Amino acid sequence: MRKMNVVVTAALFIFVMIPLVTDAQMLPRGVVKFTGKEIRGDQQTGLMVIPSKRIPFITVGSLYHGFTVLLPYSESWELESGTELPLLAKEKYFIASINIGLSPIRTPTEYYEKLLENMKKSGEFELQKVEIVKIADTQKPILRYQVRKALMPEQSRDMNRWRWNYWVAVQYGPAWYALHLSVGNEDEDTLRREERRIMFALDSLTPGPLK
Repeated sequence: MRKMNVVVTAALFIFVMIPLVTDAQMLPRGVVKFTGKEIRGDQQTGLMVIPSKRIPFITVGSLYHGFTVLLPYSESWELESGTELPLLAKEKYFIASINIGLSPIRTPTEYYEKLLENMKKSGEFELQKVEIVKIADTQKPILRYQVRKALMPEQSRDMNRWRWNYWVAVQYGPAWYALHLSVGNEDEDTLRREERRIMFALDSLTPGPLK
């Protein structure tokens, strides 16, 4: 199942930054599992995971990489973080990742265009329904598209379904923080009903040290 999930990282064209805080106990990759109970300051990952009391989301923050983000509530999230990656989080419906890097790009749209260009050049992906849309409340630009792996054997085509993907890029000083959400294989009507939650999560990405 995992092999069929298409997760594209911004490392295609930017350099991953070092953690904002270093700690001897921080692993290259550590894992925490959210099952409904609050997680605060995990030493190996630097992650905190806090369920919201008012909305169906969890707050995920990183002490080491310096960000917070809201993800749709689920008690099956498995979250990875460490010196090698800021965040990779998975549950049955969503895959979320955060990339942090330095780049000469100046706008989110330029970020998305460069990402798409490098995906196409790689020859590893097929893309369709590519568009840049804006979050209704904040007018923040979001990249949305469908993707699947290219050049799959014919017998594997049924497993290699189109998957909706979303990106938001936020500049913080000289760095760019990018949140990527990959959404499970759902029909168009279901996706549109879920998209309000997806946009809310994308809009929530906040770079900077935790307070």
